[in-house]
Amino acid sequence: KYEQAIEPFSSDSLLPLAVSAGEPEQLSGPLQAEGVGIVNHRAEPVVSNLSFRIDLPRKIAIRSNGDASASLLAQVLARRSDAYTGMIRLAGRDLSAIPGEEIGRRFAYAGREAVLFSGSIRDNLVYGLRQAYRPGSVASLTREGQVKEALRRDEARRTGNPEENAAAGWVDLGLASVGNDAHLDARLLDLLRRIGLSQDMYRFGLAGVFDGEYEPDLAARFLEARRRLRERLHEGGLAGLVEPYDPDRYNRHATIAENLLFGAPLAREFRNQELVENRQFRRIVKRCGLTETLIGMGVRIAETMAEIFRGLPPAHPLFEQFSFIGADDLYDFETMAHRWMMRKNGLSREEANKLFALPLTYIEPRHRLGLLDEAMQDRLLVARKALRSSFGRLNGLRIEFYDVTRICSALPVKNNLVFGRVSHEVANAQTQVAQAIGAVIDELGLRTEVERIGLAHPVGPAGRLLTAEQRAGVDLVRCLVKQPDILVLDGVLMAFPAAQRNAVLNDLTNDRTGKTLIAVLSDEEAIDGFNAVLDTSGAATVKMVENREP
Repeated sequence: KYEQAIEPFSSDSLLPLAVSAGEPEQLSGPLQAEGVGIVNHRAEPVVSNLSFRIDLPRKIAIRSNGDASASLLAQVLARRSDAYTGMIRLAGRDLSAIPGEEIGRRFAYAGREAVLFSGSIRDNLVYGLRQAYRPGSVASLTREGQVKEALRRDEARRTGNPEENAAAGWVDLGLASVGNDAHLDARLLDLLRRIGLSQDMYRFGLAGVFDGEYEPDLAARFLEARRRLRERLHEGGLAGLVEPYDPDRYNRHATIAENLLFGAPLAREFRNQELVENRQFRRIVKRCGLTETLIGMGVRIAETMAEIFRGLPPAHPLFEQFSFIGADDLYDFETMAHRWMMRKNGLSREEANKLFALPLTYIEPRHRLGLLDEAMQDRLLVARKALRSSFGRLNGLRIEFYDVTRICSALPVKNNLVFGRVSHEVANAQTQVAQAIGAVIDELGLRTEVERIGLAHPVGPAGRLLTAEQRAGVDLVRCLVKQPDILVLDGVLMAFPAAQRNAVLNDLTNDRTGKTLIAVLSDEEAIDGFNAVLDTSGAATVKMVENREP
């Protein structure tokens, strides 16, 4: 294990120091290969004695006949691999000796497997722009901020560490030809639209959040969209699709927990199972005489679920509709319910909490077990007011209460616009509401703002929260935004549907005027728009077959 860990850092694996130094230059001139040989991972030769000369800039297609030769050649030309023999020169310079900083600025490579890291879509898109340190003006900081910055720099000097601030701006806006972060976002969204991901960014934006305190103008526009959406639903006779949040009314389409809190939890202690363990919540619920009532509802739910699911397989769709109890826990809950009915004090604290938690996710129109009458709803409203008074006084910003006059920063954009719960009693209610939201957003010119919020969508570890197409799109836009002199596409477009793949490739070949594009293509893909083609033949040679004028 130790040897595996240190292997990438061995002297044989590192480039010479001279390669990673130097000033960026414009890469142009002839691309020449002289007697180049490449082998695959099994040490089998796939390219032998390759020689060609192509004057750049050009649109170069490397035709693949199904083996690895085209991809391996693309990796070598992109300086992603130095596993070759012979000589490759660019504008008379040895390709392997071009400084690393220059390669980072002037080259871009998008392969079949996108390499993404945990963070937002925006973080991954601007990764290639993190080339320069932009500390900003210390004078613009508050007095306290200036003191902290001075202390940090002094400590860095005394300990021999870099003085640069990791929290400062490191994005080189000049690489993207933009003047500020807002223009950079606009540039990213334009590129995402061009490769066909605008609808994905719109959906991510609707599911994203933003802080109205920091963006008051945008908050005001979304509040107007909320008002206009409600008007549109009323005018279209669709008001019944949404039950709005009202501090004085029980929302039948929200859970009991949501009705009690009547706000979005900001602290973990008010979410999911943690809410059951929250002492303040339990104390107020008990003071309102609801503890045993809610446990009794949990007992009825457990008994009903045991009766409904008895004998059904764990994957039965009813488990999804009644998502109170998993198939593996049914017997335990049935036993606890029976013991509670026989002797209420016969349960441990943990068991009582489990029964207490069951009705917190209950929605009468969805689950239809007849547990909530008007009298019970009124009791829950009394508890809501007591909880709001207590939490508002003692917990500060740990719960953001619903307010029709404000944007709730803890709610997704879509929920802020609806500001209520979509009905469980109307067929296709979610679809109809989504269509109304889209119409209002377009009417008020908010689509770009929604997509911008979508840039903050997390990609997950290695991009696992995205589809293969979305991962490829992020990888491609990450390359395009820094406007490289040489862009190498090595299978990245294979994640797209055929029509979209062809449209993106046509757009790239037509758009990159004065720039070089190198793309690995299969035998079936058209080479229209390319003015230089390298064609693989067998497993031994690569030859020039065409060299049209750019």
